[in-house]
Amino acid sequence: MLIFEEKTIDYLKKHSLPIFIGVVTLLAMWVRFKARGFISADMTGYLLPWYEEIKQGGLSSLGTQVGTYNIPYQTLIALMTYVNVKPVYLYKGFSILFDFLLAAATALCVRKMGGQRSGMQAAIAYALVLFLPTVVLNSSFWGQCDGIYTFFVLVCLYMLLCEREKAAYVFLGIALAFKLQAILILPFLLIYYVVEKRHSILNLLISVAVFYAFCLPGVIARRSIWEPFQLYMDQGEAWAELYKNFPSFLVFFGNSWEAYQAISGVMSAVIAAALGMELLYVLHSKIALYRTRYFFPVAAWTVWTCVLLLPMMHERYAYLLDILLIVSVLSYRRYLWAAVPAFLSGVVTYSCYLFRVDYDLSALSVVYTAAWVIFHYLIIQQIRTGHSSEDYEKGGDKLSV
Repeated sequence: MLIFEEKTIDYLKKHSLPIFIGVVTLLAMWVRFKARGFISADMTGYLLPWYEEIKQGGLSSLGTQVGTYNIPYQTLIALMTYVNVKPVYLYKGFSILFDFLLAAATALCVRKMGGQRSGMQAAIAYALVLFLPTVVLNSSFWGQCDGIYTFFVLVCLYMLLCEREKAAYVFLGIALAFKLQAILILPFLLIYYVVEKRHSILNLLISVAVFYAFCLPGVIARRSIWEPFQLYMDQGEAWAELYKNFPSFLVFFGNSWEAYQAISGVMSAVIAAALGMELLYVLHSKIALYRTRYFFPVAAWTVWTCVLLLPMMHERYAYLLDILLIVSVLSYRRYLWAAVPAFLSGVVTYSCYLFRVDYDLSALSVVYTAAWVIFHYLIIQQIRTGHSSEDYEKGGDKLSV
């Protein structure tokens, strides 16, 4: 071997992680660049018309509601109208920016959980998020913004791991301001609050205050002071269906108005009971959640229960779950048996909307529900046996930080 070759190989070995991250970043940017010309039905039917309407008044348009998203996203659209770039690229570019921020936040969470020896796992988490099909399709093809609220939820969880509880609830408030689906993390936060007793429930008031602060541009533009809350209530009424292109457990009940009226109220009690049993199991098991390998699996557990059983779920509402499953798999590899069917279900439902791919929703619902059951079995098995990834610190539930 020549000296030049030897030095090159030594350099690559020494800097393998930064090189890996750099290559992954460039490839992820290239994939997203190639999708820049795809126009989704949401783009033509909603996002672009909203842009054109808001463009007429710019920031002054914030006084009236345009579209169905909350005031912070309308504010972003208003700011976009002052940039001389095609609105399709602006929408996608902003969402793609949060793809990379989300990947970085996920990597930080993995690193925080795994300690100094988890650098490779963090890099893998970064790559998995950037190349997860639903993440790529959501921003680069669909032009949607689910990565935004999910990023702030991940930062919220990271702040909990850093013992910065008040900051965590600040970021939760930002997540809620961008999208109501951030509320799916609340059951886990309640379980964490009860199990760990590390902060006051009054911290939720911080989230409410931050949520409202991000909606102030609309209030300043003379909207009703209650409108930031009313918008989310109106969204619930607008999508009064048991499911919307999502393999929910409720698929088995049909999707008629009569079924919605009969089942939706009952499911609230079912979900409360299911989450209550999960809380009781965690308490009975006497496991810690703070900085342990159970933190993210229990978070995924509660979010999955919500999206599977709640009415009015869309295919994109499982976005947060997919990210939590990535971190969970890196803590306990057997979760792949549940995570892979969940990821593939997302690909199928996204493809149905974006590319008009036909599929049997009932069959997919069976697979998705079975994956949820498998995940329950695996998380109970992990709690009972204390298993973790081989790359994590050995010798107990607590991970080095």
